[in-house]
Amino acid sequence: DALPIYGQHAFVELFIVGVQRLFILAVDGADGTDGRHAAGDQVRFRARGIALEVAVQTALALRHGQVVRGLGEMVHADVDVASLGQAADAELQQLLALYLPTDLYAHLQPYFERMGELAGGAVDDWALEADRNPPTLEMRSRSGKEVQRIVKHPAYIEMEKVAYQQFGLAAISHREDMLGWKGKMPPIVKYALTYLFVQSEFGLCCPLSMTDSLTRTLKKYGEQKLVEKYLPQLLSMDFDASVQGSMFMTEQAAGSDISNTLTMAYPQEDGSWRLYGEKWFCSNPDAGFGMVLARVEGGPPGMKGISLFLLPRQLDDGSTNHYTIV
Repeated sequence: DALPIYGQHAFVELFIVGVQRLFILAVDGADGTDGRHAAGDQVRFRARGIALEVAVQTALALRHGQVVRGLGEMVHADVDVASLGQAADAELQQLLALYLPTDLYAHLQPYFERMGELAGGAVDDWALEADRNPPTLEMRSRSGKEVQRIVKHPAYIEMEKVAYQQFGLAAISHREDMLGWKGKMPPIVKYALTYLFVQSEFGLCCPLSMTDSLTRTLKKYGEQKLVEKYLPQLLSMDFDASVQGSMFMTEQAAGSDISNTLTMAYPQEDGSWRLYGEKWFCSNPDAGFGMVLARVEGGPPGMKGISLFLLPRQLDDGSTNHYTIV
């Protein structure tokens, strides 16, 4: 059987997602070689039962259970590819035991192990499938109605359910009833679970973090009526009822220097604001809420004239807010 070996991405055009380190796998003995290959050779590897052929980029020797690098460094295999997970990462285990209270560490062991199991299995499979089927922008419905909707592959949605619902990674910092534990979780819990999850799917960490950050910002700086109205949706553990967050900050004229923001905000009689402008490079653009930077009408120039606004995707009457995704 092929054994997993710690390796470096620079040596081969292969990395196995689902683990903290990039892996190369022992060569499949079916190729009739003794495991030695030179740069440019086509080598067959076995990754979780799937045969992959890659080109060796640097002269190296592959042997059963070890890899010899050009500088003479030898790294030994010590992880079973069938159980890529948190339990296999001794350093992570030591750090968690060091920084978590003993009772909480013991309570969370099944959750860490489950996340590791998912990262090395189902999430890894979903991530690869989602990569092959990227999201698309649906401009109109079949009847011609303008919808402005991001259509995600079912595999991506399954990963969202793991991250948002099963483990509550976007809400865990803001609730006191997560993962069967009563009380506020220390930040390291969220970071450790996220660390395991992103071994297979890193892209989803962006909307997760934006949702988490938007929630934190709303709680800290939002008007009380906005917090009471919108916070429950952001913290809901019901996947179908919950919403995600996004951030619309960048503009073509205001990238690294947001003091050049051109989007304008005008106050309305009902206390809301109407924004006019164009944002650039908006991640998660059809999320339930967005945080938007805009210049207040009549405000001072530069940064002092810029404010932060909460942009709901859906208005109170159920209609979609008036912005276009292109």
